[in-house]
Amino acid sequence: RHGRARRLTVRAARDERFVALAVSDDGDGFQPSTRRDDGHGLANMRARAAALGGTLQIDSAPGKGTRVLLTLPVESTT
Repeated sequence: RHGRARRLTVRAARDERFVALAVSDDGDGFQPSTRRDDGHGLANMRARAAALGGTLQIDSAPGKGTRVLLTLPVESTT
């Protein structure tokens, strides 16, 4: 919604140690290193990923869309 994307791609993968979810769009994009907004969305997403032992990576550039990659560890059932 914020980036005015027309296309959204969601991909998921898993191996023995990790599960990954990638969400990409073709929207406006932004410069993550200079991002300053009144919201807490990106910070909350990173904090929630970290609380689960995972990581959140955001790749974006003005005019190039945005890609968010969430990686979480898979818990052992043994």
